[in-house]
Amino acid sequence: MKKGDLFRVGFIMFVSVIAFVMGIFYLQDISLQKSNFTFSVIFDSAQGLNEGNNVTMLGKRIGKVSKTRIIEGNKIGVELSIDNSFAFKIPIDSKIHVKSEGILGAKYISIEPGKDTQHSLLAGDIVEGIREIDFSEMVK
Repeated sequence: MKKGDLFRVGFIMFVSVIAFVMGIFYLQDISLQKSNFTFSVIFDSAQGLNEGNNVTMLGKRIGKVSKTRIIEGNKIGVELSIDNSFAFKIPIDSKIHVKSEGILGAKYISIEPGKDTQHSLLAGDIVEGIREIDFSEMVK
C-alpha cells in the first residue's frame, strides 16, 4: 500500500471518529461549556420531574434541570441550569411551572416571564414555583 493511500485512509478514519463523537454529544445534549447561570426553584411537588428535563421560556428550550433534592422535609428543591447562549435577564416576578408535554408525557419546567424589567433573577437565587395538576393526579 502506498503512503498516499495510507494517509487518505487514516484521514478518513480520523474525520469519521470526530464526526461520530460530535454526533453523540449533539444527540445527548452534552456541552463542553459549563452553564454560567443556575438558580433554584422550590415546589410542593415535582412528581415526574427528573434531572436532565428541559427548561423552556416562551416555548424555546433555554436550559435543563441540573439537580433535584428534598428540602425542609416536604418540599422539593430543583436547580435549573440556563445555557450560555441565552444572555437575557429573567424578571424576578416570573412564574415558574412544572408542566407535562401531553396527557401522560414527560415533565418540563416552563418559565412565564414577568413584567418587572428592573429586577431579575441572579445566579444562586431561590424562588417559589407553581406545579400544575396533571392527568395522573386527577384520576386518583
